[in-house]
Amino acid sequence: MDGEVQKAVQQAQAEFSKIVAEHELERVAVDGLGRDGIKAVGVGADGFCQMAIQTAYFKEHGELAPTYEACSTRGFLHGRTETVRSCSRAAAAFIKAMATCTGSSDERRKLLLTAVAAHQMQARECSAGQGVDRHLVGLKMLVGEKEAVPDIFSDPSYTHSKTWRLSTSNLSTEELESWGYGEVVPEGYGVAYSIQKARSVFTVTCRGEAGKGRAKALARAIAEVMREIRDVCGVRSKL
Repeated sequence: MDGEVQKAVQQAQAEFSKIVAEHELERVAVDGLGRDGIKAVGVGADGFCQMAIQTAYFKEHGELAPTYEACSTRGFLHGRTETVRSCSRAAAAFIKAMATCTGSSDERRKLLLTAVAAHQMQARECSAGQGVDRHLVGLKMLVGEKEAVPDIFSDPSYTHSKTWRLSTSNLSTEELESWGYGEVVPEGYGVAYSIQKARSVFTVTCRGEAGKGRAKALARAIAEVMREIRDVCGVRSKL
C-alpha cells in the first residue's frame, strides 16, 4: 500500500474505534422463555417478544416508542423488507396496562392476546406487500425537482412515527449466541433477538452519550417483563 492508502486505512480505523467507544452493548438470555415456553403462554413467540421489548421501554422511559420491526418481502422479485409498525393501538393498550399493573391478570392476558393477534395480522400484511413505509418512500422519491413535496412528509406526527426509537429485528436460530446492530436515531436502541427452543436472546445497543447504562437497563427490563408476562398468564416457570 502506498502512503495515501495507509493514511486512509488509519483514518478509517480511528473513526471505527471512535464509533465503538460511543456505544453500549448488552446481551441477555431469558431461559425458559424460548419457543416452547412462549407456546405454553398461548401466543405467537414474535408478538410476545415485541410486547416485552416495548413494555420494557415504557417502564424505563415512561412513554411509548415508535417501533420498527423488519419484515421480509422476499416472496417478491427484488423484494427485501417492509416495516412492521409494532406499536399499534392494541399494543399500546397492553403495554400501558402491563407496565402500570392496571386491571386483573385475566384482563391483561386478554389485552396481550389482542395485541399479539394485531401484530401477527400486520406482519402478514407487510410480508404480502401491504405495508405503508416502502410505499411512502417510493412516493416521495417520485416527487420532481420543482414539484411541491406533499404535506404528509412534513407533518409532525408522520415524522415522529418514523423516528424509530426502537429498531428491532428477529433472526431466530440455534446457531448464533447473539447478533446485533446499532440504533437508527441518536437517542434510540437497536434490539436484535433470537427466539430459540429453550430461551430467547436479546442484544441491546445504544449510544452512551444519551445516558450511561441504558443498554444494560433496557436488557434487564426486557428479561423482567418477559417473566412478568408469563406470570400474568398463569404459566409456571419450569426452571
